[in-house]
Amino acid sequence: MPLRDINISSMTATAQKALLAWRVLDYVGVCAGLWMLATFLQWRAGAFAVEFSSYPDESAHYITGLMIRDYIASGHLTSPLAYALNYYAHYPKVAFGMWPPLFHIIEALWTLIFTPTKVSVLLLMALITAITGVSIYYVLCRGYSRTAALAGGALFVVLPLVQVSTAAVMVDGLIALIDLLAMIYLMRYVESERTKDAILFGVCAALCMATKANGVALALLPAVVLTITWRWHLLRARGLYYAASIMLLVGAPWTVLSYRMIGRSMGNVTFAPAIIERTALAYIKVLCAALGWGLTPFCVIGIVILLVRLWRKETEFALVGALALLISVWAYHSLIGNGDERYMLAALPPMMILAVAGFAWTVGHMPLRSVPLPARAAALGTLAIGLFVATTWTVPHKSYQGFDQAAYFLLRSPEFVDGNFLVVSGARGEGAFISEVAMHDHRPGHLVLRSTKVLSRTNWYGTSYQLRYDNDQELRDCLDQAPIDAILIDMRTAQVQQDESAAALEKKVGEVLRSDPNWKLQETFPKLVNTTPWIDLYSRLGPQPSASIHLDLRYTLGRDIVVPEGDRAK
Repeated sequence: MPLRDINISSMTATAQKALLAWRVLDYVGVCAGLWMLATFLQWRAGAFAVEFSSYPDESAHYITGLMIRDYIASGHLTSPLAYALNYYAHYPKVAFGMWPPLFHIIEALWTLIFTPTKVSVLLLMALITAITGVSIYYVLCRGYSRTAALAGGALFVVLPLVQVSTAAVMVDGLIALIDLLAMIYLMRYVESERTKDAILFGVCAALCMATKANGVALALLPAVVLTITWRWHLLRARGLYYAASIMLLVGAPWTVLSYRMIGRSMGNVTFAPAIIERTALAYIKVLCAALGWGLTPFCVIGIVILLVRLWRKETEFALVGALALLISVWAYHSLIGNGDERYMLAALPPMMILAVAGFAWTVGHMPLRSVPLPARAAALGTLAIGLFVATTWTVPHKSYQGFDQAAYFLLRSPEFVDGNFLVVSGARGEGAFISEVAMHDHRPGHLVLRSTKVLSRTNWYGTSYQLRYDNDQELRDCLDQAPIDAILIDMRTAQVQQDESAAALEKKVGEVLRSDPNWKLQETFPKLVNTTPWIDLYSRLGPQPSASIHLDLRYTLGRDIVVPEGDRAK
């Protein structure tokens, strides 16, 4: 007999404890298996051997969490703003405020318990993905076989879009997990009408909003659920109002701060109906491509059978919640007009739940009554997985920037023991170098400068770009007088870096340094077999000049900051 069919109330206290212990062990075992699967896929993607640079934001997430970790570990919990500004001066990828703090606090606590190494942080990302898979397993176990539930959780982990998130230090995986937990508690409330479940939904929604601004998508979830189930009488109860209060008091302030900083960086942006429509259609294509031809048809079937049963006044709360969460995530991100496919990660858990429901219905209605149900399920499952693997599944490879070797060289070399560095590259290259230096430095130690902050001006999204120096002589004077000892120049083409402005600046700096007697080309990186190095390392001839450093933080703090020579730690 399946565990979901057991009447717990009729069991003795000893039997209930034994059943509870078995369930805990079951979930822990499934989580451990999915964690190992996610970690294996990280290894296959090469995530442990490359820098944090799959997205421009990845290094910023790592450095921000690292800063909180070091602040706590320092034991001097005074003047957090001064500490953050000093930390930014050394490792200018701190982005506290651009995103709410929950993810970075979790990262900081994890690295305090374990280590802030690359492997440690990536294991945290794999664990977040595994817990999401276990949550899918938990939802499906209520209405389907353990095998089907386990398949749903495992398939989520191996989806290529999920793999990309798992292999990177990004917030989207945590958003997907909290969204799913919020949906579970909301549907518990709709089913049981217990106020406690509504409060737990509000807590999850507030935590999601304290993780990233797109946690606001959960504000749509109750309205969609009530519309689908037609349970408007819940508006007369206190539960949803308690939930809304928690969201407003705990989550909303972080969202307002985040949107304020994002708006300061982007400027005035308007979203026309045509943009919203285009984004909505693009996201539908992303979701269909994520599951592929092997799984998408079952998700569609799951949605159709749910709607038919609702029309017949039959309510399956898990499927209602899945459809409502899918609609909420898709609608919210379509309305804000941002078409990045990773924002649809939170829609994949509900899609997997609906896909399993569609698969189970299809197996039960196959015109092969003489064939046992398990045999039909095995045959159809093999066909679906085979089609998924053949047409959709892959292990996305994480790209290598080459700045790790340069960072190791500078940190190990006695010549640069008290040196400051300038990295001239695009956003990914800058972040790769800064995160590698911070990861292995005696923090805060070396000071790293970014070309996008000292040689040019740009906003957070790189949509506004302006050089600070009009001609080669002004640029040469800046480099000669700056308190830096080494300059790294990314010589890859604009097509490879996907950043024409950065490539143009790199070319100009390279031309200036080649004709400047105060600098010499000392090394090239990375040193790989049968590969031409693409990073030039120039070192200064003579002592480092004494000067203050100006950092452009107008898009976050609303002003530039100046780091005096005497304030820089060595």
